[in-house]
Amino acid sequence: MTDLEKLQQMSLHDTAINSLQINFEARQLALVVAPYNEALDIYEELHLSFLGVNKLSSSFLETKTIPFNEVEVTSHEVTILAGEMTVTFIILTGFGEPSAKLSFAFEQVTLNQSRA
Repeated sequence: MTDLEKLQQMSLHDTAINSLQINFEARQLALVVAPYNEALDIYEELHLSFLGVNKLSSSFLETKTIPFNEVEVTSHEVTILAGEMTVTFIILTGFGEPSAKLSFAFEQVTLNQSRA
């Protein structure tokens, strides 16, 4: 199974975001999330590295105040239309706060998992 197929099939519901890095010059975006592994009773870091990033849009960056320790991915969707891959993350920005979107096109994704 390819990393793209894994990304399409995984569930990131209520998954804490540990890190978000955007390198505009290199067209790269790295997202580190920490899903809970119930079988092992631990959190594992999942590193999502997107290459060839383009068409970035975000209401996440427009949110007034973001309590960093409460930011979570609630869902994501990968679409492929006319050969262009796009991912949209729905992000929770704190208790009682509105959700936000982070969406962008990409050419390649790499997934790596490690223990947090």
